[in-house]
Amino acid sequence: FNITVTLWKRLGPDKIILVKSVPSPANVRIEMAEGQRLPVLMASTGRIMAPHLGWTRKDLKTAFKALRWQTPLTFEDYWEQVEAAERRGWASDPGYFTKGVQTIAAPVFDRTGDVAFSIVGVMLLGQYEDAALEEIGTALRDAGRRLTSALT
Repeated sequence: FNITVTLWKRLGPDKIILVKSVPSPANVRIEMAEGQRLPVLMASTGRIMAPHLGWTRKDLKTAFKALRWQTPLTFEDYWEQVEAAERRGWASDPGYFTKGVQTIAAPVFDRTGDVAFSIVGVMLLGQYEDAALEEIGTALRDAGRRLTSALT
C-alpha cells in the first residue's frame, strides 16, 4: 500500500509507546520515531483501545477532554468512531490528531483479551480513496488477528 506501518504497545493504564516503525517505500512518506509516547486515547489507536480500558464513560470523557487535537473533535463524534471501530475491527483518524495525516489502526490482543498492541498504517490525508482505506483497514485487522494468534 506504500504506507508507513507502526507497532504501538500499551504502556501502563494511560500511555502507548511506539516500539517499531517500518517506513513506506514511497519517495514521499511519513516517518515515525520509535520510542515516542502518546496518551492511550490518541489517534486511531485510541479508538481501538477505548472500549477495552475498563474505564467508565465518565472517565473516558474526562481523559478525552485533556487531549490536544490539531483538528477539533467532540467526545460524541469520537465515541461514534470508537463504536464503528469496534464493529469493523479497525479504526481511522483522518487528520484529527495531526492535520494532513491519516492513520488506521487494528488491535492486537494478549492472552487475557486486553489490547496489548496496535498495528497502524500511517499515510498522508487524501492519499487514498475510501475503498482503498477500507482495504487497508481490513488488511491491518487481519494482520492484527495473526499477531494475536502468535501471542496467545
